[in-house]
Formats: sequence, structure tokens, C-alpha cells
Amino acid sequence: MFKRIIITGLILLVLGLVGGTILWTRTYKSKLLAYVQALTAENLDGRLEVGDVGFTPFGHGLGLTFSFENVSMTDRRFSEHHTPLLRADRVTATLDFDQLFHGSIRIRKVGVEEGSITVFVRRDGYSNASMFEKARTSEVPDTLKKKNGDFLQTLETLSFSNCPIQYTDSLRGKSYGAELRRVTSDVHLTDTLRHFDVDGETYFNGLVFNAAKGSFLRNQLAQVHLSLDFFPTRKLWRVNPSFIRVANPNVDKITIVGYIKGGPKPGFVGLNFGVEKTSLAATLHLLPEKLERAIVRRKILPTVRATVHLRGTLTDPNPRINVRFQTDTFSYPLPYGHLRGMKAEGTFTNRYDTKKPAGDENSRIDVSQAAGFFETIPLQGHLSITNLKVASSVMDFSLRATPATLNALLDSSRYAVGKGTAALTFHYEGSPVTFYDARADRMTGKLRGSLQLSNLSLRNKPGKIDLSQLTGKATFDENTVWIPRLSLYDGRNDLLISGKVMHLPAALFGSINPAQAFVHARIPNWVVTFPDRLAGRRARRTSGKTKFKITKLLDETIDKLQVTASLEVDHMRYHRLRADQVRGQVLVKNQLIELKNLSMNTCGGKVRLSGGIKTFDGQGLPLFYAEGNVDKATVDSVFYSLANFGQKTITDQNLHGILTADFQFESRISNDTTFVKPSMKGFVNLNLDKVRIIDFKPLMDIRKLIFKNRDLDNIKFAPFRTKFILKGEEVEVNRMKVESNVFYFFLDGVYSFGNKTNLSIQIPMNNLRRKAPANHLEIREVEDVKGDVIFLRAIHEGDDVRIRYDKVKRFR
Repeated sequence: MFKRIIITGLILLVLGLVGGTILWTRTYKSKLLAYVQALTAENLDGRLEVGDVGFTPFGHGLGLTFSFENVSMTDRRFSEHHTPLLRADRVTATLDFDQLFHGSIRIRKVGVEEGSITVFVRRDGYSNASMFEKARTSEVPDTLKKKNGDFLQTLETLSFSNCPIQYTDSLRGKSYGAELRRVTSDVHLTDTLRHFDVDGETYFNGLVFNAAKGSFLRNQLAQVHLSLDFFPTRKLWRVNPSFIRVANPNVDKITIVGYIKGGPKPGFVGLNFGVEKTSLAATLHLLPEKLERAIVRRKILPTVRATVHLRGTLTDPNPRINVRFQTDTFSYPLPYGHLRGMKAEGTFTNRYDTKKPAGDENSRIDVSQAAGFFETIPLQGHLSITNLKVASSVMDFSLRATPATLNALLDSSRYAVGKGTAALTFHYEGSPVTFYDARADRMTGKLRGSLQLSNLSLRNKPGKIDLSQLTGKATFDENTVWIPRLSLYDGRNDLLISGKVMHLPAALFGSINPAQAFVHARIPNWVVTFPDRLAGRRARRTSGKTKFKITKLLDETIDKLQVTASLEVDHMRYHRLRADQVRGQVLVKNQLIELKNLSMNTCGGKVRLSGGIKTFDGQGLPLFYAEGNVDKATVDSVFYSLANFGQKTITDQNLHGILTADFQFESRISNDTTFVKPSMKGFVNLNLDKVRIIDFKPLMDIRKLIFKNRDLDNIKFAPFRTKFILKGEEVEVNRMKVESNVFYFFLDGVYSFGNKTNLSIQIPMNNLRRKAPANHLEIREVEDVKGDVIFLRAIHEGDDVRIRYDKVKRFR
């Protein structure tokens, strides 16, 4: 029975308290509303409207919570722009329970639910936030001020739920937008400052500091932790170490520390941001679209560590920004390969020249250290980029290559590096994007550097070129490569080369005009092999797509390169040919090797020659052509050196004498460098002196017919001059008189390198006398001969030339 009485009493007590509280709050709502209106009038130059006031006991913990429904806060010019600064379905206020029973209103917690906050600055400079600058304190009763004191002195918590915030400055092109989804701020006050600890989930629509540059934090969900101190007397916000963590797990938290000072105007901002080991690709959506696209175009997306320092006035559209960054490894594509395993560290500022305003034109990126690999070749250096609007860069890099790192770049079926090293250093000043201007056909920047080769060996397999002991240093700029001294061994010869190569950098970047080399080649003992290699060359180039871009570049550069070389040769050997003191000029193009004014001492005389070998891109046989003169050379040496001109009828064993001649000649040449006889043509103006013919078989045939008792084994001939015309395999022999110590005769017809020799030999019968007729020197044509003439004919029989009686006319 006693228990029931106690329980019933407690229930009645609780009902009484609740009922009493409800009755009390209903009567107190007017006082609370008046208090809020007084706070508004005291702190704001605007208007606060409340639709209704509700009561939720213990809605936010210990204390009494009142809810203000349909709340709006407007400035004095609301009728002009119709944009409330605050609009909320509900604003809750939790009162201090103890202070309330002492007759004093103290608000401990304030919450804004399903609301929006909109602050703007018009183009005329007016802002609806000006309602906070001047309070109409005269409208607030002094007794209420004294009784209730400062509203923020007792505020402990400020919270927002699903509350968008938008700030738009039309005057300066700035806007900030975010939705405070679940955000709570703890508030602590002292005599000098107000401290706020802000935590919660925020959706950032975008932060636009400069309309021309775009929006940061576009459509990003983030967890925010801010530690803020506000100093009212100094109008200073201090940002203690804080951070923002976006929802993307690949983006590290963004740390923030610094300050924002509101006065004196125009105010000042100094903020430091930092990220640790964050993928740049993952952070692109945090950046303005324009900047995102620019970074994507550069294709450099490493993992970075960075600190950002922002300094400037609150009204400045381009505050000063200083960045220090450090990357993990990344790759970067180049026209002829990739930079791999690159690491870089450096700084960025948008106010490089402190005397000029901040901005793209006054920006600079300094990469103090950059290291990695060009494909497999180690490289290191530093660079800077100035003026991001019209970018200009300065680069200094060095590379050092070994056979292993070079061979990894090359197609092993075409090139091989055997030993040695190559070291490249260069300095570049110019555009970091466009290195070559195709329209002007020139490099866009300034370049200088050097290439050091140390005992390097290189083999070109298709061309059968083996170069070794490559040693020397070349220097270069954007137009020319200078070679003071380059020594090498080509498998047969020691060469010493000096000179220059013009237009090479542009050629490497795709110029339609070839690079041109002007060099001097010193060769003590020259064993000539290049005609054989050139003649046998077929399908040299790398065609189509290939992963070996350096090989393709090397092939194309070599194919297009034009070389003009002055020769200085002490001794030369080419097959049977031997020569000394060779001087002249050699021109080498893609499909041409040409000799100009080549002179040499050979075959006991002197030869001057111009000519060349022209190929046709692997289509058809190469063409050999030449013109020149021979001065007092021994005939047998000429025949021997030139392999008897590819015929066997009369050879260096048969013919002796002194040759002086001028000539023109051209012929296709086969893969074994022999002449293709049907393609031969030319002429020779011949002057022979001290001629002897020894053991010439066709003359032995004459002895079988006539002159049976005369010595035809070793015949001496008088000097004679004539012209031979070469057409294919046939040499046209115009009628000429040939005099010897045995007899004289007339000769005309066709001599063939094939099997079509058809020569008419006319021998006057007066030769039968041992003593020549007294008037034989006056006899110049066979028609001048008085008496009979024997007609013989030299014709091919099988592989040999035989002399027989002319079947048509044996006598005249």
C-alpha cells in the first residue's frame, strides 16, 4: 500500500513539474522572443522574423531547448534584392537551466536546421553583410542589455544541419559555396578572444577566388576540422592547425594554418596549406577545370608532397602564392621516348618579381632537383619556368650512357653498341612546350651543350658499318654542332674528323630540310669500302610503327644527312687500285656519294676525277658516273687497277705504254660492285705513247695468215690519238691508222665487252717488204694506199677474239 502511494506521488510530481514547466514556457515565450529581438537589434542592422516558437525539453542535452520556426534574417535593403541573409525552417536555442530560474536568459547552444545562408556583394559595392557592421543599439532597452549581457559570453555550441552557405562577390569575381550537412562548432570565450572548434561533414560546391581561373574544391564531400580564434578588437581570425579531408581515399588530408585579418581595410590573409604523399591525379578535381586541363595536357601526374603559402589583401584577386613541392617517381612522354622514374622537388610563386603584382605573367616554377632516366639512361638537372601565360623555361641537364643503357633504346636487329661511354650536357632557354617552329623551320629557343664520346663502338648491321674507338667532344647550339676533333676506327681505317654539322637540332625535330655536315677527314691509310656497302644497300630504313623510336630517329637522320667532306689521304687502296696523296671533296646524301675535284697519284701518273654513286631507294641498281683525266699513267697499271675493265681479250699482261686521256663514263653497278655492261656508256679521248703489245693472241692469228716470219710477240707502236665511244657493251672504233715496228694497218669497227666484237683490219700489201715504203707517213687513210690491201676481221668465237680473213672482201 505504501509503495503505491510513493509511485502515485512521484507520477503526480513529474506531471506537475512538466505541466508547470509547459505553463511556464508558454508564458516565457514572449520574454524569450523579446530577448532574441533585443539581441538582433543590438548586434544587427537588419530584421529578424520568426514564424513561431516551440519548446523541446532537453532537445540538446541538459537545458531547455526552444525552436524558432520559419526564421528569416534580412538587411535594410531586402526590398531591393529579395535575398535573405538567413533562411531556416528551424533554429533551435538551448537555454541555461540554472540561469533561467534566476531570471536571466543565457543561450548555451544554437542550431540551424534545413536552412541557407546567402551573403553577397553587388557591383556597386553594397553587401547584405553590412547589417553586421552597425547595430541600432538605441533601440535596445538598457535594462535588457545589462540583465542579459553578451550573447556570445555563454554560447557553448553552434551547429548546422543541411545548411547551404553561399558567398558571392560580383565586384571582385569571387564566390564560395558549400553545404554544411552535419557541422558542429564548440565555442569558448575569454576576455581577448573567441575560440571555435568546427567539426563535421561539408559538401563544397566550389571556391572561386578569381573568376578567370575557375573554382577550387568543385563538388567535393569533405570532413572539416577547423580550430579558429577570433580577436574582436583586432578583427583577426587565427587559423590554428586544422585540416580538410575529402572523401577520395587517394587524397591525403589538407592541412591549414594561418590568419585572416579584417581590418584595417582592405584586410589581409596569410594561410598555409599542406598535403603529404597525395596522388596529383586524384587531386585534379579539387582544382579549377582550366588548371586541371593544363596539368592533364602535360601528362605529369606524380604523387606529391606540397606546402602552399597564400598571402595578400582580402580584396586582391591574385594573392601571392608560394608553393614548395616534392614528387614521388613519375613518367613523362617525349616525342622519341619517355622520361621514367623521375623525381623532382622545387618551388612555385606567382610573384617572382616583387615589384610587380602577382599573376600568371609574374609566376615562376623552380625545379631545383630533377633526376631519373631517359628510358634507361640516367639523367639529372634542374629547370625553371617563368611566365605561365607565355611560358619561358631554362633547363640544365646531363646524361651519361653506357652500352647497356644505349642498347636498350635501339633495335638490336639494326644497331649495337659494344663498349665505351657517352656523356651529354645541355642548357636550354625557351618555350617548355614548343621547341621547333615548323613554319619558320627553326628551333624556338636557345640551346648550348656538349657531347663527349669515350672509346665508344657502334655497329650498323644493315649497312655493315662497324665504328669503334669513337673518341672526341662535340659542342652545339640550336643551329650548329661543332666537332673540333673526333677520332674513330671503321674496321679498316683510322680516321680523324673535324668540322661542323648545321641544322641538326631542327632535323631531329622533323624539319623537311636535312642536316648538313661540313667536315675535314684525315685518313693516313685509306682502305676504301663504302662503294661496296652503298651498292649492296637495300631497304635500310625502319618503316611503319616501331617501339624503337630512337632507332627510327637515327635512321631518318642518317638517311637525310648531307655530308660535304674534304679528304686528306696519304695512301689509298680500293680493290687493286693503289694511290697516294689523295685530295678532294666527297658529298654524301641519302642516295648519293659524289666526288668533286678528286686528285691522286696513281698508276705512275696523276688522275683527276669527279663523279659518284647514286642509289634509288633500293629500287634498281646503283648508278656509277665519272668524268676526269689521266696524265701520263702507265697503261698496264691502269688496266690492272681497274680489273681490265671487266674483259679478258686484252689485259694488263698484254698492253704497255703511257696513257694520257680525258673521259666520261657511267654504268649501273651490281651488288658485287662490277659494272653492268649493257648499261655502260661514255667516251674517252685517248693519247697513247710508247705502246707495246706483248703476247696478244689475236695478233698471233695474223701471223698465221701473213707475216709468218715476223716477231709479233712484242710489238712497238707509234704514238696515236683517237676517240672511243662506249655504248653498252660495245666500243665504237673510228677508222684509225696504227703504226708499229712490224707493220702498219688501219682499224675500225666495234669492240665488245660481250661477244659481239667486229673489227675490220686493213693491212696494205706493201707491209710485206721489210722496209716500209718511202711515202708511208703520207698515207693516212686506206684509200691512199697504192697497191693491194688485205682485209681481215676480228670477231668473237666463243669467249675469245679471233682474227680471220674477211669473207666479204679479202683483197682490194
